[in-house]
Amino acid sequence: MKQPLMRWTKVVLATSVVVQFIFGAAALFSQSLWNSVFMPPPLPPSGPPLLLQYFGLLFLTNSLGAAYALIQDNWIAARMYLAINGPFVALSIVVTVLAMLTPPGIPLILQLYILLALLYTPQVVWVWRQESLRHMP
Repeated sequence: MKQPLMRWTKVVLATSVVVQFIFGAAALFSQSLWNSVFMPPPLPPSGPPLLLQYFGLLFLTNSLGAAYALIQDNWIAARMYLAINGPFVALSIVVTVLAMLTPPGIPLILQLYILLALLYTPQVVWVWRQESLRHMP
């Protein structure tokens, strides 16, 4: 019998869809928006444009992966997405904190990214544990 995902798992996946889509669209379609809002000074401008477009596509395909898992409404699909995205977000925290400690530091918006990632990552762990318990053979 197929068990649908828990409501909070759906919230975590929906959050992933939205955030990854916003980052992907900004990186893919507007280098100036990306460099002024998402990765502003003191960070050097992101580029070349083709590389930024590749990153945009990566974010958009991750958004599609989260949307697919949400639509499938099963733990197998959600688990695959979270197994990739959870470590990515956790490692992004480490990289961003290291950048923060390295002069000239990071802009305020990246500190917000750290905060959001610190809120998101435990949710992924909690969802993983709860769904895994529900789907034990």
